[in-house]
Amino acid sequence: MLLIIHIKIWLLSVKILIAPNSFKECASSVEIAKLLELAVKQELPGASIVTAPVSDGGDGFLEVCEQYFLLNKQFITIPNCLGTKDIPVPIGYEPQSGVIFLESADVFGVKTIPLEDREIMHSGSFGLGILLQKIMALRTDIFPITKIVIGLGGSAINDFGMGVFAALGGIINSQCTTSEYYLPANFDAITGFIPADGKFAIPIELVLDVEVFLTGKNGTTNTFAQQKGATNMDIVKLEDFGKYAVQVLGLLRKKDLISKKIGASGGVSLGLLHCADIAFITAREFILSRIGIAKYIAENDIVVTGEGRFDRQSLMNKAPGILVQNALASGKKTVVICGSASQEIKEELGGKVLILEMLNRFGSERESVLRFKEGIFALAGEMREALQLKSASEFNL
Repeated sequence: MLLIIHIKIWLLSVKILIAPNSFKECASSVEIAKLLELAVKQELPGASIVTAPVSDGGDGFLEVCEQYFLLNKQFITIPNCLGTKDIPVPIGYEPQSGVIFLESADVFGVKTIPLEDREIMHSGSFGLGILLQKIMALRTDIFPITKIVIGLGGSAINDFGMGVFAALGGIINSQCTTSEYYLPANFDAITGFIPADGKFAIPIELVLDVEVFLTGKNGTTNTFAQQKGATNMDIVKLEDFGKYAVQVLGLLRKKDLISKKIGASGGVSLGLLHCADIAFITAREFILSRIGIAKYIAENDIVVTGEGRFDRQSLMNKAPGILVQNALASGKKTVVICGSASQEIKEELGGKVLILEMLNRFGSERESVLRFKEGIFALAGEMREALQLKSASEFNL
């Protein structure tokens, strides 16, 4: 009884960090963070709460950057990843530094194409090249642009950057007679590459939402292409081309690209590397250092993170995995709020992390998505009840 009273008193003054990722195709991390803050305040009215939405480079990256940097936002119109229509893409400009932020998910992400229209073999990164050209045209003495930071993640493509390579002046030798020779459907006709005469004049930083190889068993195609709609035959074709392109373009750069974990967003960085000066920033560095989440974790008692689907891929340098690993290493009580979690991840982390799923409450993923706001408040209540039943030593084994 005394232990329960002690924990209840502790919860009245506990410090809680709320730092969720976006719930893909449901709500942004900023929206989820606001809902969680309201829900936790309702359940633990005496708690001190810090809200810090995060992004690993995928969906919601630009919105998160707006929370931490003073950005001026504007829209640039480009072709969508299918080339079927023009879409407005937001960019954010930080006047003090001259840095532009954008997210690739706004260019060729799953959120830009309805599920029924997604065609991975006919989708590409050409629009990103057009966007970069239009950003270049904005640069003047009174509008200096010193760097472009691109969040890579949440993509609907697997074109190894052939679209952006072609858009920025790279030459792709191909036996294909159509104007869309750079799309995956026409990869088997490609016979070689010639980089552009001059590189893109503005340096680019890529924030990678996952650390995955360009090719191989654990490469971008074999890991992610199926969930983007690729058939088994598509995967074989994409993987074969990826191996060829990595080898040939690696020789052109005199670099070993096979061992580099730069395969985020369908390997778009492979094409970009031959058009611009590229620096890679891991999601871990961006989240913990650039936006200062490591400091927030150190200053709070409980870390609450989450995303729509929490599974093995979440630990591949994605935001929730980064938060969980850092929080556990710092000895913090750790909670994951999610739509659903894989059995594998529950078995691996279940004794250390409190994992709460909307799926258990609503019974189906569709219902969880439709009623996610209700689910957030319900899971906040479950979190309070679970914390009351566990002592600090029991919670972080």
